[in-house]
Amino acid sequence: MNFNRFATVAAFVSMLAFGFTAAPADAQVKPGDTITSDSASKVEGLVSPGNFILVRQGMAMKIIPTGHLYSPPPYKAATEQYSPQVSLTSDGELKNYVAGLPFPLVDANDPDAAAKIMWNFAFRPLFTDDLDARDVEAVSHKQGSADELEHFTFGHLGSYKYVGRTEIDSIYAQLKSRLGDDRADRLAHKNRNMVIFPNLVLNDIMAITIRTFFPIASDYVEVNAWALAPREESEWLRQYRLFNFTEFLGPGGFATPDDVEAIEKCQQGYAVGDAAPYNDISKGMARDHEAAFDDEMQMRAFWIEWDRRVAASEL
Repeated sequence: MNFNRFATVAAFVSMLAFGFTAAPADAQVKPGDTITSDSASKVEGLVSPGNFILVRQGMAMKIIPTGHLYSPPPYKAATEQYSPQVSLTSDGELKNYVAGLPFPLVDANDPDAAAKIMWNFAFRPLFTDDLDARDVEAVSHKQGSADELEHFTFGHLGSYKYVGRTEIDSIYAQLKSRLGDDRADRLAHKNRNMVIFPNLVLNDIMAITIRTFFPIASDYVEVNAWALAPREESEWLRQYRLFNFTEFLGPGGFATPDDVEAIEKCQQGYAVGDAAPYNDISKGMARDHEAAFDDEMQMRAFWIEWDRRVAASEL
């Protein structure tokens, strides 16, 4: 998070937190009232500018008695467990945060109070791990204007921030205990993409998957994929594992369609025969040390073996 921009917003939120509480407009509303566009002025000093615009545009607001809004139990437990270790760095970044509310007690005299309020806002218990929203519409406006600047739709919006953080933290601790720090870090934080010649692929990226591919014709390949998961994992973790699989590695996911498009373009190029005799996969050939992760050595190894087998079958 960019702290220069963040500090400005933090100061504004601090003004909201300590300034709006003294507004006299609260005497104009009482439990049972319904605020409409005709009576929007009654809540002008009690709600955010964005909500005030929505009320003016026709959003009804029902006034209910004041009450305490309790955090979800897992979020409360995470706050109690992890908040004592949370602090701010010298440039205002969050340090040692795992889950829950970062700063449950904020002193108004603390020079970092505004920044802490903003971090609390960023990690507030707005939703838990089962957030799964479809076709969410987002609209932006110029300040003080009802005219739309942008209007777009998120086809699928999912998130896990709180319950999952505690469970994942526990899983990682078990990995470190069983395998040691270095191997646990490699398993949990590094990606793997392994090809077993000739047609088996193991992906450990957004999800652990197995792929097979069978060339049926010169211009047609059948690809099958399966997602793998531990038997003992929880229902929510299985759900988001499958989300990661389908939305990133799946046929209509973020990663796969552009790969398929690139392969199709290659096939179109190969079809012209002598006009495109070579496929350049030379990246990394001149290195005199260990290959980089994005070198093309694995592709050269595949096609060298493929050529050797095809040549042998022609003899």
